[in-house]
Amino acid sequence: MVKKEEKEEERDKQRIVETGKQLLNTIYEDEGKNKPILEDGGSYLVKKEDSKEGISLALEKIRNDDRGYFLSRRKSERIKEKYHPPRDVITYYTMDGSSGKQNFDPSILVHITHSVTDFLEKEGGTAVIDGSELLLQKNTFDKFTSFLDNLVTVTKSEDGILVVTLDLETVSEPQLEEIKERLESIF
Repeated sequence: MVKKEEKEEERDKQRIVETGKQLLNTIYEDEGKNKPILEDGGSYLVKKEDSKEGISLALEKIRNDDRGYFLSRRKSERIKEKYHPPRDVITYYTMDGSSGKQNFDPSILVHITHSVTDFLEKEGGTAVIDGSELLLQKNTFDKFTSFLDNLVTVTKSEDGILVVTLDLETVSEPQLEEIKERLESIF
């Protein structure tokens, strides 16, 4: 009688374990369905408050493609500490106005445009512009949208990927709508 109860108890435990596994599989499948996919030729806008998810998604794509471009107002060491990107496949640039090969003055969009364009044309892959609100602060809105237009055109023609993070507090609603006409909003 004791053995029969032990067998039933063991079967109950196995059912619970199997039910738990099924539940976890369902959760993971649903998570994967809700995760945006970055497609070649696409240009994407990520809200600053969601930038960690957007940048992580871009870095995942860079990891798979083995090439990437990362422009940020933060130094590359801080990016590496925060996101743990793949090693030696990303070229980092900062837009802090200091002199140097890997630095850009955010008020001179033509230099940034050439750099991103060269990367997309020569290497392809994913380009991330983190903190584009700095570019907006240092340039007119029209210059900024022309900058985006150029990058979107090259990204599409070269089958690259462009991810731009933006603090939505820095733009008006009409400006945001104009930006969204150029970049697909994710997150």
